[in-house]
Amino acid sequence: LLWVPFKLILGISLSTSALTVIFASIGSACLIILLSGILSIYPRNISRAALLTGGAAICYGTWIPYAVRAGTYEVSISGAYCFIAMGLLLLWVSTRKKESPSYIALAFAGLCFGLAIGCRHLHVLNGLLLIYIWWFMAHKYKQCSFSIALALFLPWLFCIECLMAYNYIRFGNV
Repeated sequence: LLWVPFKLILGISLSTSALTVIFASIGSACLIILLSGILSIYPRNISRAALLTGGAAICYGTWIPYAVRAGTYEVSISGAYCFIAMGLLLLWVSTRKKESPSYIALAFAGLCFGLAIGCRHLHVLNGLLLIYIWWFMAHKYKQCSFSIALALFLPWLFCIECLMAYNYIRFGNV
């Protein structure tokens, strides 16, 4: 998702370290925005120092500083981290409206969770999280449960099918 556009548009071939930093930075930014949004719901004021401390814990208290040495393995891990973080942020955004969810945000969240599978195949288990999210949203927005399922699961399943087609074309097995 990043190697090809950078090469075609800018003529630059990114290193694995640069890709790891880009994916980790985007993922961390998404989690910090999510943390800020969640903390803004609570009635008491949360200081900027607390938000900065939480952001620093997300960025530097995890595996990210160690992954910057980067090989291909770390790029795929940071890519999965980035897409899961983006998916979580989009899921939160989709529930902000009271009357109905944002179907565009749900579709992009499903796409992000599907792209995470392309980075690390074990993220297919996050489908269980998507089922729980769907169940939660179906109870919150009772009249929209089928639409929510379509918006959330179709992009996710599309990514899985594309990966299966790619594996079949390249390796002769899904």
